[in-house]
Order: sequence, then structure tokens, then C-alpha cells
Amino acid sequence: AISRTCTGFAPDTSSVTTPDRGHRLNDAPKPTAMHQRPAQQNRARSDLQNPVWAYKIDEVAPEIGDIVVKARSQRNRATWYDLEGKPTHGDIVVGIQPSHLEVIGGNVSNSVDKTHVKISGDGKIATTDHFAVVKIRTDLG
Repeated sequence: AISRTCTGFAPDTSSVTTPDRGHRLNDAPKPTAMHQRPAQQNRARSDLQNPVWAYKIDEVAPEIGDIVVKARSQRNRATWYDLEGKPTHGDIVVGIQPSHLEVIGGNVSNSVDKTHVKISGDGKIATTDHFAVVKIRTDLG
């Protein structure tokens, strides 16, 4: 929920009822390409009016506040080029160590947790699960 809020994109939940109406939060649609596709499009169009841009993991080193996106399913695996209808997950970078990023994220086993994402010597993500870094650009003037 936090990562969807930060990027400004959220799945359509208009048909989902809230827990106070007898349904669990887990009944909500799972995040998919809505996390990243608009950010990819903003960057491809060089949209200076929308500062949320996505990058491939080999293009940029994540910074604190960025969102790192990974495939949520091994069976129906999302990639940079193949997102539609495939579940993804975004975590927020909260710390950077020499060998890993410290990230927080929710919507996994009904919890919010801090985990680590391995990085290479140049600071770029070094895992095969992750495929994108979403940045909120502050340099677009």
C-alpha cells in the first residue's frame, strides 16, 4: 500500500468492500503492472510533468526513497518487458549498505517487514527477482 501511494498509482479497488463491511483486506486486487507501467511510459515520453519514472535495474543504483520492483510469482513471472497481468511487488529503499539495500514493504503475509536486496559494487541491484527501480525525479524543474 505504501509503495502504491508513493508512486501515485493504485489498482482499481472500486468493487472491493472494506473490512467494516465484512471482507478482509486480502480480498483486494493484487498489484500488477499498475505499479510500474505508467512510470515506464512517463520516462519513455520524457514526461516532465510527471516525475515518477522507472528504470531497468542495470541502468541506475537505487537511492533512499526509491521503489524497487520485483516479480511476485515465479510461475507467472513479471519482467521489464512482460508485465501485463503478472503480479509484482514494490519495496521502498530505506538504507544502503556496501553489499545490500535495506527495504521495507507490506502486503506479504499480512505484515510490513524490512528485508535486504543484494547489490553489486556499483550499487546496482544484483538479484534476478528484481527488474525495475522507480524514482520520483526531483531534478525535472
